[in-house]
Amino acid sequence: MKFIKQFFIKRAIKASDSTKVRALNPKYKWKILYDASTDSYVNDLSDELQKTFNCDREDIVELGVSENVGNTTFISYDSFSWLGDLNDDAVNEALLAPCEHLIIFTENAGTLIRYLDVKLQSNIQIGLPDENLDHNLTINISAEKTSIFVRELKHYLAKIKIENEAI
Repeated sequence: MKFIKQFFIKRAIKASDSTKVRALNPKYKWKILYDASTDSYVNDLSDELQKTFNCDREDIVELGVSENVGNTTFISYDSFSWLGDLNDDAVNEALLAPCEHLIIFTENAGTLIRYLDVKLQSNIQIGLPDENLDHNLTINISAEKTSIFVRELKHYLAKIKIENEAI
């Protein structure tokens, strides 16, 4: 059963890869997509984002992903139907709502992370180095250094804003 779900999810990745859409009216300011390897650092990352960018906790959505079947706290293969659609409406709504900044906070992206990467609508994608993902901004730092990650993020977002205003 996992093989069939994985087949449809990979097919959706290929079909959606070239149709990235910018979020025109983002519902959330930040969306963090992470996996079990970076789970212990996500709360620190959210706290740093709140302090640095003066945003509320409601502006940040955290979505955990796990490749293991049977994991109930993360989005896993059990969260999908046979055709690759999400079963949980609450997760689906949070997932598909557009956001301003998408942070893919993982050091080794699996099939589900890549699938969600192409499904999520955001104006800018930020992430850690990974050859399987194509971010707009890649910050080359280890996951446990969240304060340095957010400091670098603020620095680069300020540069992007200045360049966009000059155009």
